[in-house]
Amino acid sequence: MKRASYGIDAPGAVRANVVLGVVLAAIAAAGVQEAALTAAPAPPSREKPAPPRKPRVEWSAERIQATIEERRQAGKRVNVTSVRREQHCLFLAAKRVYGTWEQA
Repeated sequence: MKRASYGIDAPGAVRANVVLGVVLAAIAAAGVQEAALTAAPAPPSREKPAPPRKPRVEWSAERIQATIEERRQAGKRVNVTSVRREQHCLFLAAKRVYGTWEQA
């Protein structure tokens, strides 16, 4: 019996060498890309910091009623559409506490 030869002349050896070359080239390119990314300067920071957020309002049933009364006294409309457009947070709080704006 003749033994199989696994040298350069073996069938598929050229294909394996080409695949190995492609893999090695990809690894080298990845190394170059990684080195470029680590050597790149950090992005510039913002010149002005973001404005501070308003403190979160805790809405209780009493506060909802007081705010609705303040709107009435100020001459503002208290229908669902106006409140939803002008004070969306009040609308959402009333909906969460009472179920609907009409019940508030």
